[in-house]
Amino acid sequence: MEKTKLWSKDLVLIIVINFLVFLNHLMVLSTFPFYVEHLGGSEAQAGLAAALFSIVAVVFRPVIGWMLDSGKRKGILILGLIGMGLMPIGYLLVGVLYLSFLFRMVHGASLAFSNTSTATIASDLIPKPRFAEGMGMFGLATALATACAPALGLSLMERYGFSTLFLVAAGVIVLSLILLCFLKTAPVPQQKKPISFKGLLDKDAIPASVVALVFMFTYGALENFTAKFAAEQGLPSGGVFFTIMAAVLLLTRLTAGKVTDRYGEKIFAYTCNLAILLYAFWAGKHPSSFSYRMSHGSM
Repeated sequence: MEKTKLWSKDLVLIIVINFLVFLNHLMVLSTFPFYVEHLGGSEAQAGLAAALFSIVAVVFRPVIGWMLDSGKRKGILILGLIGMGLMPIGYLLVGVLYLSFLFRMVHGASLAFSNTSTATIASDLIPKPRFAEGMGMFGLATALATACAPALGLSLMERYGFSTLFLVAAGVIVLSLILLCFLKTAPVPQQKKPISFKGLLDKDAIPASVVALVFMFTYGALENFTAKFAAEQGLPSGGVFFTIMAAVLLLTRLTAGKVTDRYGEKIFAYTCNLAILLYAFWAGKHPSSFSYRMSHGSM
């Protein structure tokens, strides 16, 4: 039996575009606490900026999902990319603390538009018999961005200042818009259905969503404040943390998708959540460990 072809030009393009989206996002995310401090803000205000960014990104996603089902994928992605490209310029030109919070919220909404669109387009392009493997390859873009974006952002900030950092962040989105011109999305039937709360909520997705929410409470703190905490404690650069984490993610995604296609999702859903739970107990009993200091000191 001939194996279903996975790769295509359009799948490669949407993976690269997703990489550039997260490069923009993570470059700014890892350095924004320093930018808040630069504007005269406190750590609490940096936390507020992170919370506003995340809340807006979460609130917009269900509505964006409805828009993707009811409209054209590519147009919604363009809207998100334009927002992600303009917001770093806004940080650069305004330089006022609370206006930067407003731009941060728009940046969060733009990320939701962009990332939800790229994931949806990728799922349209990936053949169903190799869907988990294909989505694993798509997720490599996030892992690679996690490996290099924080270190790149911190390096640009330290060597050249925030102006160069924000210009580079905007520039990678310009590149993604150029690549988007060569992307052909898969034809999908458009659903003309009115938006409703019931239509946005799928009860079968609630258990997995709750698990993801609990995990992201800690991970969100790590993403936002690891670099700041490392700098204050005299620890190795926060970029090292993200690079090691991304290397493990990269190795996992290269193999997990094929296993999931063959044996189903439960094999990882149970084992990985159990591993996280066991690690939490271990970290609680070893509070002097580096990983414990990173995860708790940055919250």
